[in-house]
Amino acid sequence: MGTSERSLDEAPAPPTAVARAFERADFADVSRTGRPPQRSPQLASTPELPIGRRSKPFWPTALAIVYAAGGMALCIRLWRGWQDASRLVRASQLISVPDSRESRAANRQILFRESSLVAAPLTVGLRAPVIILPLEWRQWPQATLRAVVAHERAHVRRWDTLTTFLARINCAVFWFHPLAWWLERRLAVTAEQACDESAVDQLGDPRGYAEVLLDMAKAVRSRGRRLAWHGVGIDGGGVLAERIERILRYELARGVSLTRKVVLASSALGVIFSVAACHRSVAPSKAARQQARDEGALVGDPYRGALSSRRLGEHYAKVLAGNWVPTGSNELHAVVAPEPQGPRADAARRALAESNDDVLLTSAAHYFMRLPRGGWIRFDPDSLAQSCLERALRLNPRSIPAHMALVEIKGAQRTSRMYELILRKVPLVSQHAAVSALSAPERFELLPELALAAYGQAAGAARNDDENLAAYVGQALENSRSYAEDLLALAPSFRTDPRYGDAIYKANVALGSLALRDGKTKVAVEHLQRASEAPATEEWAYTQGLDARDLLRDLLAAGEREAVIDFLEHRAETAVVLRDPLREAAAAIRRGETPRLDGWEVVGL
Repeated sequence: MGTSERSLDEAPAPPTAVARAFERADFADVSRTGRPPQRSPQLASTPELPIGRRSKPFWPTALAIVYAAGGMALCIRLWRGWQDASRLVRASQLISVPDSRESRAANRQILFRESSLVAAPLTVGLRAPVIILPLEWRQWPQATLRAVVAHERAHVRRWDTLTTFLARINCAVFWFHPLAWWLERRLAVTAEQACDESAVDQLGDPRGYAEVLLDMAKAVRSRGRRLAWHGVGIDGGGVLAERIERILRYELARGVSLTRKVVLASSALGVIFSVAACHRSVAPSKAARQQARDEGALVGDPYRGALSSRRLGEHYAKVLAGNWVPTGSNELHAVVAPEPQGPRADAARRALAESNDDVLLTSAAHYFMRLPRGGWIRFDPDSLAQSCLERALRLNPRSIPAHMALVEIKGAQRTSRMYELILRKVPLVSQHAAVSALSAPERFELLPELALAAYGQAAGAARNDDENLAAYVGQALENSRSYAEDLLALAPSFRTDPRYGDAIYKANVALGSLALRDGKTKVAVEHLQRASEAPATEEWAYTQGLDARDLLRDLLAAGEREAVIDFLEHRAETAVVLRDPLREAAAAIRRGETPRLDGWEVVGL
């Protein structure tokens, strides 16, 4: 193809100065030698390569996009926090706090406001800090108010809101680096510890101040999380155990001045710049920090002396069983899942096993007793509760709450066994025969409950006034009579049994109720007298209910007031929990009134 036929793409590029120089040299060689110059074979055989653009790697752009997205998200979070804090201040009401006249720090007047949007005291604002109190502050004890004011005033004096704000900006810029988040957390913890020190120095009561911290944290948990931006408050944002431990051990942190904080922050920023460019820094493990706090809180018992033993026992129980709250429909809802395994659970079990505080053990047992059965609970709460109560009674044999709880657990266990062996598995007509086939110890254990349960079944069905239930009522009454008579025949063989008195008492109550139902008032009175003369037992002394209540009510209706008075006064001599209600009931009958016994209290009609 000739030169004139070349396409534009194939046209040679204009010669450069270097190319023209080579051409002149070549022509000079031709003129001297008469032949064209010899070119290197290698150069002659090298094909011409097309000139194009080099492709750039995509990952720097992707990383830049990810970094920008993360930083933008955190900046939006900061901006929204600013807006929320501003709205919170505008919606709050200016108040006058008794200690506010002392609230001058760094030549700044501190304003106090109240708001229904906060559950715990909070300090917000950079240039003009504002302390916002919940509406409940007017009901606080004076000591609580003084502790709160002292703590929040320390935040203002130390410029902690500004420090927190700068730390969060640092996190927004270096969000990818663990050290930035660790620094923000450490600054927050240090600020709370320093303010705790200042408040305790003013109050002079570390234990009382620890109680205030716990109350504030509980208020926050009950209302949900409080505003989280640049505000700081007494509840401390999740380091409660560590702070209380330091307070009770008098290991309070030294106050960190503004100059020191600036130096620390500047040094940390320099480290971040240098380390981020070189290698990845490893921040302290969150799990390790949580484990250290939990083991210190549980094993070291830092709460003791500051928190009541009841709260501490409930705290240990919640670690094992979770945090359950009532839902309003006679049900419990788990707000914190159980943690039966792990270092927290092991520490809680150790604390319960080694505790010599009967109140603590009883409180833990009470919490276990209220738990739902099955589901998330992977252990037997009744067995653990019974173990705690038995140890509590060895430590303090006169503990009334421990006796009451133990009686309740044992009664519930007998009732459960009664239903599992007889009432749920055996038809009504065959239940007496099934009970008779049990061993003597099993019969002695179950017959007192069966005698009263069978009579209760009959009375409940009879109230429906249904002819179709007549056979059921008759069979239940017959079973109750058979159970009571068998129990009285069996009881002499178990005179040394701790429940011998309960057997005599419940058998005679059942027989007295049956006799009165048959119209045999005198026989019913005789059984009531025998029931009152039954030997005292732990169950009778610490029971919260009165099995003979219906029998007493029917005898009063039949005019047997003296018999009822004798029973109440006689049983009151050996009762502990119901002593006063029984005596008040007897006195009410003597005055011509008709009392009604309802567990703990006596209500006059």
